[in-house]
Amino acid sequence: MAVPTLRGKLLQELLRHRILLLDGATGTELAKKGLDASDYGGPEKVGCHEALLLYRPDVVLDLHRSYLAAGADIVETNSFGATRVVLSEYGLADRAQELNRIAASLARQACAEFEVRDGRPRFVAGSMGPTTKSLTLTGGVDFDKLVAAYAERDVAWAERRAAALPGGRGRWLDVAAARDVAFHLRLREIAGQATSQATTTLVREARARGETWVTTVEGETTFAGQRTYRRVDLHTRAGIALYGYTHLDWERGEQCWLEVLRVDPETGAPVPGSRPVIQRRYRDRAALARAFARARRRYAGG
Repeated sequence: MAVPTLRGKLLQELLRHRILLLDGATGTELAKKGLDASDYGGPEKVGCHEALLLYRPDVVLDLHRSYLAAGADIVETNSFGATRVVLSEYGLADRAQELNRIAASLARQACAEFEVRDGRPRFVAGSMGPTTKSLTLTGGVDFDKLVAAYAERDVAWAERRAAALPGGRGRWLDVAAARDVAFHLRLREIAGQATSQATTTLVREARARGETWVTTVEGETTFAGQRTYRRVDLHTRAGIALYGYTHLDWERGEQCWLEVLRVDPETGAPVPGSRPVIQRRYRDRAALARAFARARRRYAGG
C-alpha cells in the first residue's frame, strides 16, 4: 500500500473537519463565454472545450481563478472529454496527452496563485468524463480501448514539472475524479488501468493511497438504476480504494444529503464524500447560503 502524500493527508484531514467546496459546470461556464470558432481552433472544433487549452488557455485559467475567488477549495481540470475516444471526433486524438498536461498545469497554477495570497490550501481534481461511447448503448468501442484511453490520460498526469509550476508543486493533481459514471462497468474500465501499461502512473498510485474519487450522476442510483452504495462496496472489496461520491440534488434538501453522506445503509460503512448539485430550490443565493450553513453545522455535529 502506497503512503499518502503530504497533500493527500492534508486533504483527508480537512475533509474530516469541514465541508470542502468543489467547483462545477466547467463546460457550462465556458459555453457562456461567447467564444467564436477561432477560439476553438476552427469551426470543426467548436463545442470541444478541451480545444480551448490549446487556443485560449487564458480563458480556462481565468475560469479556475473565478471559482477560487468565489471560495472553492478544489477545482477540476478542464479535461472532462480529454480522451482519445472523444477527441477523435474533433481531429485531436493524437494530442490527448498534451491536452491533459495543459489542463492539469493550468488548474495547479490557479491554485498556487491563491495559496500564495492567503496560505489556505487549494486542491486540483483531475476530471475524467465517461467519454461519448458506451459498451452497452452506443457501441463503436471495446473495453480495452476504453481502458487504454483512460491510461493514456494517466501517463500525462503522472509527469512532474515542479520547476515550471508556481509554488513549486511536485505534482499536478491531488485527486482524480471519475465523473458522471452511469454504469458500474465504467468503473471497471477505469480500474482496468491497474493492469495496463500505466501501472506506475499517478492515478493508480493515488488509488492505492485511497485518494481517488468517483462521482455518480444524480440521486442514490445511477441512470442505469444501480445503487451508488453497491458500486462503492463492490470496488472497495476488489482492492480498489475509490471514494464514494454521491451526486445529490439539493432540491431534496440538505437532510437527505447528510444522511447519505454519513453512512451506507447496506454495509454500515461511512461514505467519505458527497457532491451536491445545487439546482432549483436554492437559486436564491441568500437561501442557498443559509441552507449550506445549516448543513455545515449538522455535518460538524456528527
